[in-house]
This record gives sequence, C-alpha cells and structure tokens, in this order.
Amino acid sequence: YYLKNSKEKITKDNLKKIIDRIKDFNIFSHIKVGLFILIPLLTVLAINYKSISSIWNHFFVDKKNQKVSFQAPPERMSYFNSMEKFTSMENINIPMSHTKEGRIDSIMVDFVLKMNNRSTVLYLNDNYMQIVSFINSRLEEIDQKFSVSDEGANILKGKIKSLVNSYLKKNKGPGVVEDVYIARIITR
Repeated sequence: YYLKNSKEKITKDNLKKIIDRIKDFNIFSHIKVGLFILIPLLTVLAINYKSISSIWNHFFVDKKNQKVSFQAPPERMSYFNSMEKFTSMENINIPMSHTKEGRIDSIMVDFVLKMNNRSTVLYLNDNYMQIVSFINSRLEEIDQKFSVSDEGANILKGKIKSLVNSYLKKNKGPGVVEDVYIARIITR
C-alpha cells in the first residue's frame, strides 16, 4: 500500500529510505497510545454508568408507564425498648393487723412497675423517695393471711397501681402505670 500510493519514484536510494520508514513504523506504539487513552475513558464510563443511566431514565424514559414503588420503613417490633418501660419500687411498708398466734407489724414488698413510656420511668426514678413516702403514708392495714393469697396480692397490686397513678396525676407526671408485678414479700 505504501509503495503503491507513493508519489516518489522507486529507485535504489529511495527504496532504502522507504524500507527504513517501514521499519520505523511500529503498529504496537500506536496501539499503546490508543489503549492509554481508551482504558481511563472506559473506567470513568463504567464508574459513572449508574449516574448516566439515571440521567438517561430521567429525560428519555416515558414516566407514564413506570410503576411507582414505595417501600415503607420497617415497623418496630412490639418488644422494641420494652425493658426500658420497667422500674422497680423496693421497701414498701404495708402495716399488718395483729394476730393472736404471732405478731407481725408490717410486711416489706418489692414491686416491678410497667409504665406506658420511658419518660414515666425516668420521672419515677427521679422522684423515687417522694413516691415511696406517698405510698407508705396512704396504705391501710391489711390482714396477714390475706396479703399472701392470690386475691390479696391482686388487691395489693391494684392499690399500688392506683396510688402511683394518683401521684403522677397530682404532680403532673408523664404517663401512667400499665401493670404491677410483685417481686417479693418479706414479713417481719
């Protein structure tokens, strides 16, 4: 091809020059230059493919035929932070009526309270002594055998729940007591 399209006359002297030019022409050097330009270009395009496709979809895809997909965030489980709604009240003195067999002055009861929110727990922990004093001053004397029975325990839990809720309402505390559990009963 080179010799055909050359305007120079082919002579012995020219033939040596032409052969030297052919030897100097190295196809691999041109390929190296092409790859040097092509590889970074392809890398940039591959990295930006997602952004390019999103731009393409934004301007050139028919939006009427697209389905709208909405994925709601997952709901919290019912037990999420449930342990933060519990607090304990210890050393609640309940006066006892005297019996003929043995004399018991009072019983000490420890309660676990379940609140409706965490801020109520924080409020009760901050005002713990006032609440214990409020409960101790308003509890009435009960029978020794009645306090240990299931019915007596349910009445005692209801009484504690109503007293703590009345304290919260009186002092404008946040929330209410949902449930009361007896942790232990100590007789003296």
